[in-house]
Amino acid sequence: MTDLSKTENAATATSAKTEDDRQARKLILEQRAKALAGIPEDRERAQASISLLAFGLGQERFAVPIICVKEIAPIEGVTRVPCTPGFILGVVNFRGRIVSLMDIAVFMGLETGAGPEHNFMVLVSGADASGHEIELCLAVSDLPITREIDPCRISPADASFSRSGASCVTGVTDDMLVILDMERILSDPAIIIRQSF
Repeated sequence: MTDLSKTENAATATSAKTEDDRQARKLILEQRAKALAGIPEDRERAQASISLLAFGLGQERFAVPIICVKEIAPIEGVTRVPCTPGFILGVVNFRGRIVSLMDIAVFMGLETGAGPEHNFMVLVSGADASGHEIELCLAVSDLPITREIDPCRISPADASFSRSGASCVTGVTDDMLVILDMERILSDPAIIIRQSF
């Protein structure tokens, strides 16, 4: 009788231990699965974050990828150039280089009301259609700031842009920040003036 009780108690203890082991293993596996599921998502989110330089132009707010920005400076000494499109405000001497100054809102065909005040210029660079480096200054109203944007906050350009304007936009954030496609803008033939006198 005693031996039978001992055997039953041992079987019960073994069964309880086996169930505890199963529960412990299950908990460990669940924790590992959650941890593994979370790592790629966090890495993806960190890697996918986009660094932008944001600025205002009248009532509009724009941003360009920080990678194509070379410098920011106050606007001084703009020289008007005859026979240039309306979106070219003139040229500026930027540290010894003559660079065109562009009103991006006019270039995109946006209504800006009574012309916005241009206080700063953002020097951007990139490759034109033939692969040569090109520099261009964007006229802006306020001092630009850097922003990190999660791609999930960016929507495609909508019908509020003209056809040519929409082609220059990579997207619009949920707080109405228009992200410019500088590669497309810098390779647009309309910004290259080739005229001889």
